[in-house]
Amino acid sequence: MTSPTTPPVRDLEDAPAGTPLVDLADTVQAAPVDRGRRKLPGHRSRVILDAPDHPDAVDGLLELVARVDNRDYLRWDHAAAKNKWPSASDAPFLVSSYTSWNALQRAGLYAKPFAVFERECLEVAEVTDEEEEDTARPTR
Repeated sequence: MTSPTTPPVRDLEDAPAGTPLVDLADTVQAAPVDRGRRKLPGHRSRVILDAPDHPDAVDGLLELVARVDNRDYLRWDHAAAKNKWPSASDAPFLVSSYTSWNALQRAGLYAKPFAVFERECLEVAEVTDEEEEDTARPTR
């Protein structure tokens, strides 16, 4: 589908500035999705909690992994505005902690309020791609 005045565009790189979008629509083809190794949305955060009374704690520490996604960032935006917290760029550790807490709440892994999480949380660190590759994947 091309406009009558514009020659067909074969590659987006070759499209001159001002090319109508209708002419570009047929040039892009989606790459096939590899269904065998689809990556889940978001990123994973490792959370270390001071939890000496928790049955799964080792040496008083409990390690949990949270999958943080857009839902958690939306909750952050709402909470930050409501509580008049600093911007994400001014408080990156607050953002990381809050979004990880929210992800753990969504997953049913942590039920306490954020104020308690702030006191108990010793570390929040993003799980790297290499660590994720080392993690055993379930098979069917």
